[in-house]
Amino acid sequence: MTNHLRSDDICVGDLLSGLHVYEIPAFQRDYSWSEQHAQRLLDDIVSACDIARESSEPLPFFLGTMLFVDSDEPDSSIRSALVVDGQQRLITLTILVSVLRDQVAAEHKRQLHTHVAILAQAEPFEFDVFHVQPRAADARFLERTIQQRGATRLPRGKADLKPSNEAQRRMEAVRAFLVKRIKGYDLERRWDVARFLLDSCRVLRLWAPDIDYAYRLFLSINKPGQPLSDEDIVLAEVVGPLAVAQRRRYDTIIAQMSRYREPQKKGRRQDKTFFTHMALAQKWARSDRMISLLRRVVAREGGPIRFASNVFEPMAEAYLVTRGDWPREAYTQDVWHLLDCLSVLERFCDSEWVAPAMLALARLKDDQPRLCAFLRALDRYAHVLVLTREAADDRRAAYRPVIDHILRSETFPEPEFLFPLDERRQAAAVRRAALKLKGTANGADKVILLRLDAHLSGRAMSDYLHLTEAKFVDQNLLTLEHVLPNGETLAKSSGWRPEFAQISYRRAMANCLGNLVLLEGGRNNAAGQADFSEKKSRYFSDEAHHELLLTDQIRNVDSWTRETLENRYRHLMTAFLQVWDFAAPIPNLPPVPDTGEEANSLNPEAGNHSTLP
Repeated sequence: MTNHLRSDDICVGDLLSGLHVYEIPAFQRDYSWSEQHAQRLLDDIVSACDIARESSEPLPFFLGTMLFVDSDEPDSSIRSALVVDGQQRLITLTILVSVLRDQVAAEHKRQLHTHVAILAQAEPFEFDVFHVQPRAADARFLERTIQQRGATRLPRGKADLKPSNEAQRRMEAVRAFLVKRIKGYDLERRWDVARFLLDSCRVLRLWAPDIDYAYRLFLSINKPGQPLSDEDIVLAEVVGPLAVAQRRRYDTIIAQMSRYREPQKKGRRQDKTFFTHMALAQKWARSDRMISLLRRVVAREGGPIRFASNVFEPMAEAYLVTRGDWPREAYTQDVWHLLDCLSVLERFCDSEWVAPAMLALARLKDDQPRLCAFLRALDRYAHVLVLTREAADDRRAAYRPVIDHILRSETFPEPEFLFPLDERRQAAAVRRAALKLKGTANGADKVILLRLDAHLSGRAMSDYLHLTEAKFVDQNLLTLEHVLPNGETLAKSSGWRPEFAQISYRRAMANCLGNLVLLEGGRNNAAGQADFSEKKSRYFSDEAHHELLLTDQIRNVDSWTRETLENRYRHLMTAFLQVWDFAAPIPNLPPVPDTGEEANSLNPEAGNHSTLP
């Protein structure tokens, strides 16, 4: 690759042809052109076309400069380039050529489509490869609604043709405007405009050797326009030293920087991203915006190249591993199992474990037995924290000394040193899981029950990851059901009253682990406070087995008595101790109250209210 700027004066037809593919990188701004921008562009092209038709020596029409970073994959069959400046015009030209393709006579359609895509029958391509490829979030939309043959003429209204963000809404508005204008021309004029656009409209194409060079050039020539933000400059510094394959690998991470483009709203915490986890793992002081912090860190590390190789790439790889977004063959089955377990925790309630896990993955990836030992201890520690520290800030504070020890140690510390759990802390976690699981960190109850289900069923934790999505069965939320009702009152005719009449006793039993079950929200709501036999019929409305073993087992229970509940409680608590290797005893359930106690009383003076151990 050369180390200086190159340029070529090229017509639009050659720009959008052959094996050229222009990729809009994740860190680019959204597509933002409106119908007014498209109208101005089309009016200028049509006006220049009319002048050229009347001139004996027509002049080309210049569409400006576009700036690209050339591919560093010279042996690739496709000549791929990153777009630094020119995204708005490139996408709009693609929309215009696509509209013209779908509106010209049949004999011209194929020729125009070659300026939208590399055709599938051109070896070695099995499918059309489109010349302009926007960011991943918008690529499928542009393809289905505009770039595919005939797409601009499809009737709107289908779900897969509806825009889902502002950039897509602008693309659709520009398409609709251009369709309306082009349909107003006769076939001959449509073809004249198409030929003039491809043959006589030209751009000055600039090639920069790398992104850092490209952005510095862009800053120097972009004075009349909007200057690059700090975010753009930092991303150029972070991404610039990476090879094309690396940029593609970390595209989902780079896209997260868009969350920092706008100031954070007062009183609201920014969602966790790779960058926030990396900041915690590296102990960067968060005194200002993330983007300003990154600029300082890049400079402190000795510049973009050193930052990319020493910090960004190892941390980015580790982060993608924690997300399960890495080749499975890179790690042992035991490592993936432990990461799958921690992923369930993250998806429901806690991500504070990610930062120390990233450090371990970066430093121990060549010593996977030690990595397994670390992840096993981290999993145990993380679950103790969600059971005993409801606030995320408190859990984050508990990880700070762990991160300190890792960063200060030349050799990676042993897990027993990083995650000390004495008998008192183990016992506290066991008590909360046994008797007050619903009162722990939001979502921890679902995590514990899924882990127990996997342990008792013998299934891999990876089989449960799809259940951590917000909706999974008949578009119903995964919810926590109390088989014995937890409400303060029961109907006088309730079948639960004879055995569980006393309020504090019933609610203590209702909140113990043995009474909890995971169920789809629709079935949970339908069950309400019905008697057990009626609840069962609403839990299992058909003969199909429930996906969760612990839920499906209730199908075979005839009655929900204290004995039934206690047996299930002991069974689940034994499994709980096995999963996390806790040495604490199983807490006793509250004793059965005297039969003479006041039932359903809300008066704390009435009756002998049980106290949880």
